Amino acid sequence: AGVLRDWDPEAGEVEANAATTQFVLYNTGEFRIGTNLSTANVYHGWELNGSYDASLSGNTPWRDSDYNSRITKVNVTSSVSVVNAYRMLQGLSNLTTASIGKLDTSSCTTMYELFDSCTSLKTVNASGLNTVSVTNMSYLFWNDTALTTVNLSGWDARAVTTCYGPFSYCDS
Repeated sequence: AGVLRDWDPEAGEVEANAATTQFVLYNTGEFRIGTNLSTANVYHGWELNGSYDASLSGNTPWRDSDYNSRITKVNVTSSVSVVNAYRMLQGLSNLTTASIGKLDTSSCTTMYELFDSCTSLKTVNASGLNTVSVTNMSYLFWNDTALTTVNLSGWDARAVTTCYGPFSYCDS
């Protein structure tokens, strides 16, 4: 698994590199995950060499910082390897839509609290995710009180052994 490195657009460090995965927060509130992303109107960004593993210390800086309230939309634009999605998008309080179907989750074992406490989240398109290796889907959408539409078509949950309250406190 790789380690995220900060970009500082004000210092001219924003770059597009086909060999790395970028996690880019734009001034519009869109948070894109992919490769060769646009560097125009970037608020902040991170790059990653290797697979994303949320269990690594500091590997989700956008959710535990002042960035999380700026994110209103998540869009995965190209295949990104994820081996651990534990709390990957947790607590993004102003997130309203997410399209994550292009994540490569073929080796991912946990999606525990992936969208936990995204209280403005209304729509999720996660169709096509390869979930054949996922064993834990507990609290996947826990406390997503505005959630109304979720597309999970194509998911294979046969390996799941732990799945406590995936939609607990989803009032809508």
